[in-house]
Amino acid sequence: MDPAAYRMSTAHDPDAAKQNTDFSLLWVLIGTVIVLVLQMGPLFALGIDGYAGLFLGTGVCFLGGILIAFLSPGRTYVEALVAALISTIATNVFLAMTTPEGLGPVWYHYAFGTVIAALFGLFGARLGEAVQSATRGHKA
Repeated sequence: MDPAAYRMSTAHDPDAAKQNTDFSLLWVLIGTVIVLVLQMGPLFALGIDGYAGLFLGTGVCFLGGILIAFLSPGRTYVEALVAALISTIATNVFLAMTTPEGLGPVWYHYAFGTVIAALFGLFGARLGEAVQSATRGHKA
């Protein structure tokens, strides 16, 4: 965003200028760990593979997006999206390697599942930002 346009957009709202809107690699790493633990835990504990693993990953990305956006300071849509992408790609590679041949999704199901899970992570981030603004008094 152009600095002049940013100053004009925050001129009417002094609190908006104080919000952290920078990309934080730390929150991407924290979010990736959160989502990976939530995704891989049930896969290992319950022996889930194939399509069930893809559906689990989508729901977990939504919950992970909520957690990342709620816990981190400022606006964190991009961090939740990147964390969801990284963790879902890692999980889908694991699923593709461990699901028996002929019993699981083909490669493009994993690709579409990754995109859908990342979008659900983005939706979760928006919801987490709304919850954060409602509970902490920030503007979403």
